[in-house]
Amino acid sequence: MHEAVVSDAFFDLDFWRSLITTLVGVGGAILIVYLVRWLNARARETERTRQKGQLKKALRSNVERNLQLLTGEEPDEEPSPAEQAHEGLLPTMEKNLRLAKTHREEGTPIPASYIYFEYFNTELLDATAARKYELGLGDGLSARLDEFHDRLANLNRLLLIRLEREYVMHRDQAERMNQDTMIDYELRRVASEAVTLVRGEGPGKGLIEELSAAD
Repeated sequence: MHEAVVSDAFFDLDFWRSLITTLVGVGGAILIVYLVRWLNARARETERTRQKGQLKKALRSNVERNLQLLTGEEPDEEPSPAEQAHEGLLPTMEKNLRLAKTHREEGTPIPASYIYFEYFNTELLDATAARKYELGLGDGLSARLDEFHDRLANLNRLLLIRLEREYVMHRDQAERMNQDTMIDYELRRVASEAVTLVRGEGPGKGLIEELSAAD
């Protein structure tokens, strides 16, 4: 008799109803936790994608502006009068070096060549040095942006040296002109490397093309 009572109690309908309710509640809670986690991850990925797109757009604008300073080529939008008058660092160096070569061949003193340039804008590249890796722009693109950043920083240092020399009196003007020409050679070399990074070489994509590509 005692065993029958225990068995009937164990299989009581209320017991099973309570057990099923508990299991459903626990399972539902687990599903809700995973759903919330999935939604949060999705929201973070969406925000990351948005920030990545904004960063690529800002970097492209920065690269295009610096390319204009390098080559003197006008951007797609209407340039300001100051931008229209900007000859570009690379064409200026080419002109200076052709002039220096002509005077060397003729055996005449190299005349003073004065250059006045806006420094290359590296602030955004400085600020996003690590962020572009965090947002997943791609190791290849990020590495090329770092190379471009290094070239611009080097050009700014060379321009500073070149411009400061114009305010220093030199006993030997001929020697000064020769030294300026050597700096111009280095400016042309680094500027050419920077332009190649932006435009690409051979089948390789340039920075502007890579930054314009959809993810």
